[in-house]
Amino acid sequence: MAAATLAEMPARCPLIAEAEKVGHAARQLLYGKRTGSYRIIFDIEEVSKEGPRVRILRIWHGSRDAITAQDIETGD
Repeated sequence: MAAATLAEMPARCPLIAEAEKVGHAARQLLYGKRTGSYRIIFDIEEVSKEGPRVRILRIWHGSRDAITAQDIETGD
């Protein structure tokens, strides 16, 4: 799965276009083709008990509306 590639260099993926609006430095990895394309929305947590880690916040179909802050709440 495409999400497994995030273990290596997750910072290569761009910030989501809505990052400033939602106030969260989430990134995206695009997966799929044409009508089956998805945005894997994630962030990089530099400090955690396990060390740096990637947290997948949402998998969003590419044809959906823009992401809001409620869509990517992390519960922290």
